[in-house]
Amino acid sequence: PRMPPRIRILLPCLLLASPATAFFPPMPVLRGSSPLRTAAPPSPHTPRMCLTSEPLSAADKSTSTKTTPTTVLVVRHGETEWNTQGRWQGQQDSPLTDEGIQQALALGERLKRSGVTVDAVYSSDLLRAKRSAEMLCHSLDMDPSLIRENLDMRERGFGIFEGRTRAEVSEEYPVELNKYYSSNDGEFKVEGGESRRELINRSLKWLEEVGEEHDGGTVLVMTHGAVVSALFREILSIPYDPKPAADLRIRNTCICELRRDPGSTRWTVLSLGDVAHTEAKGLHGELTAPVEQEVPATETVQRITHTSRPSLPLRLFRRLKRSERAKNIGGWAAAGVLGFLAGRGPMGLLGL
Repeated sequence: PRMPPRIRILLPCLLLASPATAFFPPMPVLRGSSPLRTAAPPSPHTPRMCLTSEPLSAADKSTSTKTTPTTVLVVRHGETEWNTQGRWQGQQDSPLTDEGIQQALALGERLKRSGVTVDAVYSSDLLRAKRSAEMLCHSLDMDPSLIRENLDMRERGFGIFEGRTRAEVSEEYPVELNKYYSSNDGEFKVEGGESRRELINRSLKWLEEVGEEHDGGTVLVMTHGAVVSALFREILSIPYDPKPAADLRIRNTCICELRRDPGSTRWTVLSLGDVAHTEAKGLHGELTAPVEQEVPATETVQRITHTSRPSLPLRLFRRLKRSERAKNIGGWAAAGVLGFLAGRGPMGLLGL
């Protein structure tokens, strides 16, 4: 049946009179890797990086132990000279590269823009971690002299491996290197070094002490790759596999966030290996696995592939069909136009 003449006359008028929101619902915030995205106020049940919109006042902090989760941001130091050379660092030291300094500054800028309130900054006593923490404090307009050094969060001791490249260790200590990679009981020690179990015990000790001292606050610690890997494996009960199909990738200045709800003794992992701040600036840093992360040379690196997205008209058509606005005549007409543009033919033109 033909559309009545009055309707044919009124339809264009209705289309012109309809507000833009009848045709296109508000676009949601796109969730990308950029740290600059707008976010809703944090909820205690939302698994995301703790970005507090308002700093805690003294009065707030007096009662925060009962209402506010405790947050610990565990961060690996910036890239060092020995990182780029593939040397085992352990408890020896190497200066930050220019890129390592920029990575730490970028992390501080990200936290500052996000509005996160850091109540205390801790650091391993090793120079590469302290220097990274200082750069971060400069970006946050914090006094670097307030950084609290802690021996429990220093890198694992790798004894006779330290200062040598992968090739040198493989040539000079083949038996010890094979034992290091094949042992999964956590008790093996390289000569002059320490075991994985010793590393886990001291890092867990630090975490519990900080959780009690800063109950309801937010703390950041600058530490090392093997510490982060071992600590998070222990918290998540991930066994160490000498020949994994895939492994944790702890890149320079990555953020790993832990949270403990009020009254709980259980830590929750909210993020692991977040490097959005360095990727946004093109600071990729160390792309190969650092030697101190207990990753065998046969590690399989899994890459994320991106699938193609539907066309813009089709995405808008689907969004409009799901909205309440599709129920009025303006929204129905808009859905029809978008459906036709999306290639759905006559059925799309009818908004179906």
